[in-house]
Amino acid sequence: MAASELERTHPLTVLVGTGRALVQMVWALVAFVFLSMGDSGWVARLGLVGLIVVASLIAAGASWLNWLYFRYGVVGTDLVIESGWLVRKRRAIPIGRIQGIDIRADLVSRLLGLANVVVQTAGGGSGDAEASIGSIPLAAAEALRSSLLAERQATTAEKPAPVATIAGTPIELTDSGAMVGADPVGRMSDLRGAFGGAPTETPAPTFEYRLPLSRLLVAGLTSNAVFGVFAAFVAALAQGAPMLLSADGLGDAIAGVVLTGSGLGLAVLVVAGSMFAIASRDYGFVARRVADRIETEAGLFERRMTSLPVRRIQAVRVESNPLRRVLGFESVYADTAGFGRSDDQQTAQAASPILPLSRSTEVAELLHALLPESERFPTTQPMGRRSLRFYLTWPTFSATSLVALALVGATIALWPSLIGSGYELAVPGALAGVCLTVGAITAGLQVAAWRASGVGADERALCITYGTIGRYRVRIPRSRIQSISWRQTPFQARAGLATLRVATVSGSRGTSYSVRHLDVADAMRIAEWYSPS
Repeated sequence: MAASELERTHPLTVLVGTGRALVQMVWALVAFVFLSMGDSGWVARLGLVGLIVVASLIAAGASWLNWLYFRYGVVGTDLVIESGWLVRKRRAIPIGRIQGIDIRADLVSRLLGLANVVVQTAGGGSGDAEASIGSIPLAAAEALRSSLLAERQATTAEKPAPVATIAGTPIELTDSGAMVGADPVGRMSDLRGAFGGAPTETPAPTFEYRLPLSRLLVAGLTSNAVFGVFAAFVAALAQGAPMLLSADGLGDAIAGVVLTGSGLGLAVLVVAGSMFAIASRDYGFVARRVADRIETEAGLFERRMTSLPVRRIQAVRVESNPLRRVLGFESVYADTAGFGRSDDQQTAQAASPILPLSRSTEVAELLHALLPESERFPTTQPMGRRSLRFYLTWPTFSATSLVALALVGATIALWPSLIGSGYELAVPGALAGVCLTVGAITAGLQVAAWRASGVGADERALCITYGTIGRYRVRIPRSRIQSISWRQTPFQARAGLATLRVATVSGSRGTSYSVRHLDVADAMRIAEWYSPS
């Protein structure tokens, strides 16, 4: 394609852009309604209407100019994008540098049969897109994506990955996963929208997994929000129950019922909201293995189709919270460089979900099908007993000391009002009880962190386990490790311990995993494994 043959996006881009701009000006509509309800004169109301009309015209004009001057296309071995009507911009992205091409469509775009194409490159920052081509017909988006992927594969001379099999037989799950078309949820959430769209020829997937709708409901009921809901309900119950038990009249009884009921109602609302958020985000989740990449598709209102190159994966992370561990569920994420953000407590690594929720007994089989390169996790060695006191001592002491200082300060401030009330004698015991409770909780959490920590390696990868409340198991391929280092404080040196740090992404926003208070001999062994002398 010559530069003069670059294409424009769909004309409906103007309508979509104008609508989004008007949504951002909703405050003006609210102000109009507010003024209409008052005693303002007709001049003020007419002026506000005129302001809204002018703003709408400006938004439509700016959207039309953006559409008119935005063009894209493949020129030689580059993806060329031209934009800007005040300041002209031209970007040429070498196709060989493209790492992922995602297709996204919100509810309005799906109804109009449109989609956005988001391009990620090797040099992109975490979560930052190199380029975005908005509001083009879905068929054109799929064709552009297929063309770019085929051209990149030809440019980099990559070979497609083999079909995933077990004992020479193609994998075909019948419980948690199914092949294409077996789940009506997948058909209901088709990206082609209300107006349909012709399918585009793409390489056939070697494996496809669809997340059942029932599994989404389980994910919502077992999310981390449930723990916050439980705490809120317990707090409301603690306030309302004493009033019910010691009610002297109808008023106290009603107040106790209201407090308890409000806590229960809040819990129900938060759980329902959590379930809706997770279900809308992961609705119709599909994961496919296609040649050298994993493709995922999910979303109820905004449908997202993501292409994740296998060679871009820095680590594979399996995690679960306490409730999911009891029920036997786990989630699997692919930690990557430049494909979003993670909720991992140890690192700001970008992450892409491979399996939002799966039975723990099925994870190995599903990984074998979707990502056989990372199916085997090395066996980890638990932490030595010498490290337990390091996990316990400083965190417990610091948490208890901070709480004690805060309570003493509050007591000093309130002491004049406590004198003569009869409560001053109970203050020391109450302070000691709170401090002991905080210390016991902190110690329990640190023991859990010590028990969860571990590290191990085989000839191909390193495995690190960690977690306090949640449990995380990370497999890092040796070829993806940027550096391994260990350090010692004077106290660790005396005890023969060290903190191991494994970096998978270098730079100022680098990503790393740490194992605290590891035996120094084990730390040296891991460092020697990575870079033998």
